[in-house]
Amino acid sequence: MLAQMALSRPDDFSALLTAMRAVIPQVVRIRLSLAEVKRQETETIRIDDEPLTRTFTRTYSGQRILLDLQGAEGIPSQGASEGTLLVLGLLGVLFSAPRPKLVLLDDLDRALHPKAQKDLVAQLRTLLERDPELQIIATSHSPYLVDHLDPKEVRLSTVLPDGTIRFGALTQHPEFERWKEAMRPGEFWSTVGESWVGALPEKPRG
Repeated sequence: MLAQMALSRPDDFSALLTAMRAVIPQVVRIRLSLAEVKRQETETIRIDDEPLTRTFTRTYSGQRILLDLQGAEGIPSQGASEGTLLVLGLLGVLFSAPRPKLVLLDDLDRALHPKAQKDLVAQLRTLLERDPELQIIATSHSPYLVDHLDPKEVRLSTVLPDGTIRFGALTQHPEFERWKEAMRPGEFWSTVGESWVGALPEKPRG
């Protein structure tokens, strides 16, 4: 995906690099080089009507991602941090063509420094402004990340005694109006938790 973007859509690749640097400032450049990719594959053949399964190694032509970082050039992807690779993968999807209209993300804050979480939210907002049809739904356990969201964007969940899950908006908390000017969303969430969501009236179905 990145190799195709770099070759056929250099402007998008440049925009991706700019967004990447905004979140991970240590990244100077993203390069790709030819590489052989070996995969274990299995096939079934028949000899005298008897199935015989064999495993073999097949070699494909692929691309290796190299990262030039401040003070270190040519770092292969397997040598980069988990947070760097997750941000690169996410931005690769969001700058792809055609761009997906719905992106579901689990643990958006995973392996990211609090400042990087803030900068990632800023980059996602920029993409949402450019593409009003894009929708991003993400989970997070980080109050630092939630601090950079509008309270109206935050949904909480709790597990009820019968095992079902109920969702509620942060703005539905009975004390939200009282504390919304004194606390940021993540701070308020850290204070009140999620158990109160179970007391919200269940919405009628249908």
